Order: sequence, then structure tokens, then C-alpha cells
Amino acid sequence: MAENATITLVRHSAYPNRIRAYRVFADNREIGTVKNGSTTTVAVPSGKHQMFVKLDWVRSTPLELVIEPGEHIHVDCVTSLDPVQMALAGFGRPSTHISLHRRDEQGRLSDKSAQLPRVDKSKLLKALLWFAGCIAAGFLVSILVSNMVQSDAAGDRLSYLIGQVSVIVATVGAGWIFVRR
Repeated sequence: MAENATITLVRHSAYPNRIRAYRVFADNREIGTVKNGSTTTVAVPSGKHQMFVKLDWVRSTPLELVIEPGEHIHVDCVTSLDPVQMALAGFGRPSTHISLHRRDEQGRLSDKSAQLPRVDKSKLLKALLWFAGCIAAGFLVSILVSNMVQSDAAGDRLSYLIGQVSVIVATVGAGWIFVRR
């Protein structure tokens, strides 16, 4: 029988999902939970394991671990603040909205991707300006069209259609501006 090893999972404090505990899995078996800003330590048999955390239908990308007998490893659980990752996380596939990262022997994160993600403020500002501009242009065009059309019913329908198209163009354009590299 394999000797046990321990895993300490540190969940960094983050605003998204702050009142919910993540369920911790190793080899598709639940082995514990971890709350926002807290730490949990679990015993696992030594050997190769696949670890992930889950909250409802959102789950992290699995982290492959090889643990020696008696070894104690540290894993960081990071919740992304990126609104695009938060939106994509709801589709049930493993995502980077929640990610796991192993620390090396010196306690440093083993990969650069484990750093807390930052939102590019200039892209966010451009996306917000695009969105506001499209909505304003749609509003102005719908006012002009409703004043030019003789029939109130036709003018109302056309104004409504223009408003809907401007919201769609604004949303898609702002999303594209924000997520493009």
C-alpha cells in the first residue's frame, strides 16, 4: 500500500464566488472543500494524481501531480478577475476562471501564468467608449427616423429595430475590442 502524502491548497481571496466554497477533487473523487481566502490540507496516497476544483458547473483545468511518499506540496487556487473568463466559465468546460498552480520547493509559483490576471484598462476603456458611441448613434438615428416617417406605428417599429441593431453592434463590437490581442 502506498504511503500517504499531503496537499495544502491555498485559495486566494477574490471577489467572484467569495461566499461559496470550492469543492476539491483528486482523480475525480471529492477530497475536501476550500473557502475564499482560506487553506485546506488533505491526505492523498503517493503517486500520480489529477487535481481540480469545482463550483457548480464551473471547474478548473486539471493539474497533474506526481507526489512522493511523505511529500507535502503546496497548490495555489486563483480565481480570475477577467470578465471574459467569468463569462466563458459558465459553459461547463474547464476554464481559466479558476486555476490551480503548484509551488516549487522554495515556495515560488512554478509557472508565470499563475500570477493574478490583470484587466487591460485601455482595452476596457476603448470597449466602453465603443459601446456608448453605438448606443448614442442608434438613439439619434431612431429619433431622426421616427421624425421622418409619417406613420406612427411604422416609425415606432423602425425605431425599435434600429435600437435593437445598435445594441447588438455595440455589444459585439465592445466584446471584440476587449478580447482581441
